[in-house]
Amino acid sequence: MTAKQFEGEIKIRSRFHGYRIRTEDGDVDLEYQPADVNYGFARAIRRGDYLLVAYLDVDQGTAPPWQYDDGTGRVYTKDGDKSDWRIALDLNGDDDPDYEGRQDDEFELEVVRRSIKHLYENNWRGKVYAIELASNGDGDDHSWNVAVLDENDPVKQDRTYRASTFHLAEDFGGRTHYVTMFGKAEEVQAEGPILQEWWQKARENGDVGEKWAVLLRDRSPSSCQTHWVVAGPWPSVEPKDLYKYTGVWVPNDLASDIEEQPEAERWAKALEFATQAVDTYNEWANGNCYNINMEIFKLINPTGEEGDEKWVQVVDASTMQDHDCAGGVYYGSDDALSVMDEFLTTALDGPLDVLLKEGKLPS
Repeated sequence: MTAKQFEGEIKIRSRFHGYRIRTEDGDVDLEYQPADVNYGFARAIRRGDYLLVAYLDVDQGTAPPWQYDDGTGRVYTKDGDKSDWRIALDLNGDDDPDYEGRQDDEFELEVVRRSIKHLYENNWRGKVYAIELASNGDGDDHSWNVAVLDENDPVKQDRTYRASTFHLAEDFGGRTHYVTMFGKAEEVQAEGPILQEWWQKARENGDVGEKWAVLLRDRSPSSCQTHWVVAGPWPSVEPKDLYKYTGVWVPNDLASDIEEQPEAERWAKALEFATQAVDTYNEWANGNCYNINMEIFKLINPTGEEGDEKWVQVVDASTMQDHDCAGGVYYGSDDALSVMDEFLTTALDGPLDVLLKEGKLPS
């Protein structure tokens, strides 16, 4: 990134004893310890007997970015709070799809339909081609019309039989159903394939988990550096392959922005937002978090002797922040340095200009 050039800018040669920087016009003692000045993390502009110094200091204790800005979405890692990861992806305690926790009435009716079909075709070898709900009884009792092609009938004619299902008991929030045909009863079973198909459909519709969740992978080159990357949309990954992923991004307040896009472009927008959030997350996880500070100094000579000149602070960092010339937490040096240039422009046209003209800042 090319920094903006300012008239009167002087060279900062080094940082000395933590809070002191050495410029070509003398040493300056700062309020906060500046980041490495060799990377342009501190800049000084001289106007007459005044010196404006802007610099970054590292904020190692800052909170994750989403605590400051709801517009970033949220990153959950599998090695963090597993409950957040599981809620986002609708997983149970074993990190498998939470089939049992998401069964609704429509799902149970689908299970019943399949059970009736299974019962008839396995016992009477007819081909069931339609099952319709005929009437609702009390509670969970239902009557069904089952249309079949009866292979035992010489004419192979279609017949419609009446089946019934009744709710037997509840146990730990789940319901047990039985289906009866021709006096034969069979317990309705929600078998694996039925559950998987239902859950996948619900996931694609955004009815389970976070609708626009994006899976992430850890591509960190070493234990000392974090580098997460966007892998792809959550619904495109088979449940059995979720173990390959170590994080997930969820949109939070950005969901409405995603859904404002044309339908064909929504996942592309989600991936764009996720990439921005993950880049910021990587900066935060690697400690690349910065505050922007700014102070103004005046050159004085307390003894009047030649060579006794020194820079004395006349406007502290807090006051400069009150004048909108500093503040904030920034993730990544490029972002921080870009904003610092904007603050410098504001300070040159504001506080420093006022000092040069009037000798003091307004209270």
